[in-house]
Amino acid sequence: MQKKPFYKINLVLILLAALFLILSSCSFDIFQKFMEQEDSSETGTLKISINHLSPVVQRIFQDPKLKTRDISDKAYLVAERVFFDVYKDGYYYDSWEDYPWTNITGETIGIPQQVTPDRAFPPGNYYIYVYVYNNYTSTTEAVVWGQKDFTILSGQNTQINLVCTPYSPDYLQEGYYYGLYSLEVPWYNDYQSNTLYPGSEIWFSVQPTSTYTTFGVYPESSYSSQSRPVMIIYDSEGYFINMADPGESPGGEPLELSMNTVSGATYYIAIIETNSDPEANKSFNMSYFHSEPPPVLEKEVTEFYQWIPDYLNSYQEIWYYFEAVAGRYYSIWWDDGYSNPNSYSVDIKVSAYRADQQTSYFYEVDSGNYAPQDIYAQASERIWIKVQDYYSSGNVGTFALRVDGEPATPRNSIYYITNAYGEPWSDTTNFDALNTAFGSEGYNVRYFDSLNAEEIFSPETLFVFIEGSDTSYPALETFLNSNIPVMENWVAEGGGLFINAAPQVDNNLYCGFESYIYSNEYVSYVTAWNNHPIFENYIPVGYSYTGGYYAHAVVTGDGLSNILIDQQNTSNVVLAEKSWGQGKFMIGGMTTTTNHQPLPDATNLRANMFSYMAQQ
Repeated sequence: MQKKPFYKINLVLILLAALFLILSSCSFDIFQKFMEQEDSSETGTLKISINHLSPVVQRIFQDPKLKTRDISDKAYLVAERVFFDVYKDGYYYDSWEDYPWTNITGETIGIPQQVTPDRAFPPGNYYIYVYVYNNYTSTTEAVVWGQKDFTILSGQNTQINLVCTPYSPDYLQEGYYYGLYSLEVPWYNDYQSNTLYPGSEIWFSVQPTSTYTTFGVYPESSYSSQSRPVMIIYDSEGYFINMADPGESPGGEPLELSMNTVSGATYYIAIIETNSDPEANKSFNMSYFHSEPPPVLEKEVTEFYQWIPDYLNSYQEIWYYFEAVAGRYYSIWWDDGYSNPNSYSVDIKVSAYRADQQTSYFYEVDSGNYAPQDIYAQASERIWIKVQDYYSSGNVGTFALRVDGEPATPRNSIYYITNAYGEPWSDTTNFDALNTAFGSEGYNVRYFDSLNAEEIFSPETLFVFIEGSDTSYPALETFLNSNIPVMENWVAEGGGLFINAAPQVDNNLYCGFESYIYSNEYVSYVTAWNNHPIFENYIPVGYSYTGGYYAHAVVTGDGLSNILIDQQNTSNVVLAEKSWGQGKFMIGGMTTTTNHQPLPDATNLRANMFSYMAQQ
């Protein structure tokens, strides 16, 4: 057998080795690029927000009267520490903590918190547990907690929203009186800085046995308790339902809330202390019990083109209402236990009425599920919708109502129309009175020579004050000649208009509304015609005034009701009003309040006139 030369074998081996190295290098580069590509897209981003972790209530004050109102859908997180525990595909994956504390103040109030930075996770199926701690209440046990499953996809953002429930609430049995609970660490709202401070809270779990229940918090009188509790009620899934606020109570007074309940359902109640005195006793008792529902409930329709689920109690009527606009159509739908027994449980009949609650658009109609009842609004006024049990036999249960249409726009804008070239007699007391009534930013100023009447006399405007005294009188006359029909229609739709003018010239002026200002009638002593609200309902003021002069004109017209009259000639009227359609009209011939005595009553009286005219 002939042997191959050695150098040939060696050459083959060298070529094979070189080929192997080339292929290996290429494969490694390809693999490396594949892995880099895989790494660049293998993770997704998780974002977490949390609702209702701790039921802190912000109380908002409306200047200048500082009257409180409840913002009943605001229940916010106040938490010192949030612990996250994550499982992937059934196995423990990761844990971390976050410290949001009080970062819900300012513009972020009412927005679910982004309590953790964006976190990267590999693709897969996950389950997350969240535990919230408030060290004002407990350092070792979570206050509330939540859980949720989620999926991470490669290169995509995943947003989850967690709604929490209490971690270990105290269970209360219906009809029993529980106590004494003491909330030693206060929560309160600093009214000056409008800053929310976290504080102690106690959670309860209840299961009412009836369809109408009263929940009560009772400060312990024998211990001289000065507790001022806020009570917030959530459903079994942690969603806000209702709230009771002690308002301006000095403390120690019972707090009760009655509402529809589902028999046998679980509700959570959170109690928060608002008395900020660290020395005060804040012990209280807690109870809930069956009570009789009111025979008639009134509820405003605040959502349009949406179903409103509700509950009808035994022998109860529910009157819904909304503000309609004349000439618009509205469609009333309802769904109940007869039309849709799988979703609702009581059969209802529905009626609709005009503002007098007597004149009906339709009466006791049974079905509104497949076709609505259409209403053509006869006037800009309130429309009432009455819901009652179809058989009037005391049946109870669930139903839903819906209203389609465009309601009246809430009126809230206020305008002052004056002369661009200066206030009457260079006196700024009209602004002083407006600031007293509405605050310095509560109204808009417009001028005769540049205003837009459509902007001012719009459905959004509540009240307009027009000042035409002194050298502004010619500008007022020109304005009225062009805009009386616009003003009369606007007032008829529900606006409030006050025209005042104390002219320096002899020129009577028709102001619309069947009323006139008669000039060159100088009045120095005025007094109230009767106990009008401008003297009784606002800033305390007197009934008689003097001035040099108090008025330069008197007012007259059909249907005017006197408010201020000349003491020396009671037939001379310097301030009067009348109703015009759905609105109010006021007319005066008064000078500015620098000329009036006594002060500050005179300027406060002018502010009271403004407040009265802006009250719907």
